Amino acid sequence: MSLHYNCSTHTPHSNTDAKGIAPPLTRSKRVLRKKDLAKKLSCSESTIDNRLNPSSRWHDETFPRPVPLGAGGSRSSAKGWIEYVIDEWLESRMEGARRM
Repeated sequence: MSLHYNCSTHTPHSNTDAKGIAPPLTRSKRVLRKKDLAKKLSCSESTIDNRLNPSSRWHDETFPRPVPLGAGGSRSSAKGWIEYVIDEWLESRMEGARRM
């Protein structure tokens, strides 16, 4: 299950930023459940668990944390990842790879 929301970041007064790059028209606030995230990253759900687990040898402290979705807040078992946060994390990983 995934929920989908779009948040417009486009302002009519500004077509480019300081570098002359046009801003994106939308920034997806779609919520990805673990199954959807695994599919997006082409990995298993256990790989996601390992990236989040500080005791795992595959722990990645830069990996985005899930947000609670249920009414119980952090006590709720329903959690998901905001898609644009994942996209930004992927971009930062690609930037790091380009510098190597």
